[in-house]
Amino acid sequence: MRADPQPVVAVGTASLDIHGFSEHSLIAGDSNPGTVAVSLGGVARNISENLARLGNAVTLVTALGGDDHGRRIERECSTVGIDMRMSVSIPGADSSTYMAMIDADGEMALALSDSRILEELTVELLQERRAVLEAAGAIVADAGLRYDCLDYLRSRFTGKPLILEAVSVKKCSRIPHPYHGFSCLKMNRAEAAQLTGAPIGDLRDLDRAGELLVSSGAQSVFITAGNEGVYYRDSRDSGVVPAQPTVVRNVSGAGDAFTAGAVHAQLRGLPIREAAEYGVAAAAIALQSPDTVSPNMSVAAVERLRSDAH
Repeated sequence: MRADPQPVVAVGTASLDIHGFSEHSLIAGDSNPGTVAVSLGGVARNISENLARLGNAVTLVTALGGDDHGRRIERECSTVGIDMRMSVSIPGADSSTYMAMIDADGEMALALSDSRILEELTVELLQERRAVLEAAGAIVADAGLRYDCLDYLRSRFTGKPLILEAVSVKKCSRIPHPYHGFSCLKMNRAEAAQLTGAPIGDLRDLDRAGELLVSSGAQSVFITAGNEGVYYRDSRDSGVVPAQPTVVRNVSGAGDAFTAGAVHAQLRGLPIREAAEYGVAAAAIALQSPDTVSPNMSVAAVERLRSDAH
């Protein structure tokens, strides 16, 4: 394994997450008893915190509102070791907020995301942070960014690892196609179907989707498939890493934990299957926590789960 790499720069959403946990199966159109938890979220921010907890130096480039939520995000990110100096605060704007209803089985029933403030993160602001981006060992971006920002990152920083998290089916339209310039695309099954234009059912469908995405320019692909595991592909290898059995408290943030785990492993020179295993273990840790990012995330915890899986 390589020595610790250069810092990672994450570019994208940071938000305040509000999760409602139902005590019983949710009844639509009714008031459901349960509990409400508030924590930090946002795809790029979640990945950043997981990477920091795995011992990586991380800088987050995001847009925050000049409100209490924005100040809380900045303060708590700094506390867990995320460098926030390259983020921008927009006076008078509302910070990004995410709301989710979690059913009694830990699955997300419905969510709403207000991340309009990320439109304020422009190519011009990214250009002002070019030196930090050029010095990064890798750049992780989420598809909440504007199309022109994603296009700038993939065209300006060619040759540097650039990992893109698809975020949602709706956000897939923001991803520049073909995918040249992206060293890795990470998505779930629904997002893969959206990007390839074909429904995905079994493993053969996953393999066809992965082959199409790689032939369209992506150097590597991860497609998460819930309790079926994670499909991976690059020019040398492809396959599926099974999900690890675990008690599910909250599915929100598990995909971001997977991305952080896989990035952590790839930066240290591990092949794609081992990176997928690392990500699966990180996701299992996230699933056990009611928070979007588990406070138990660590290299030791991930390595312990990887060892148990073998």
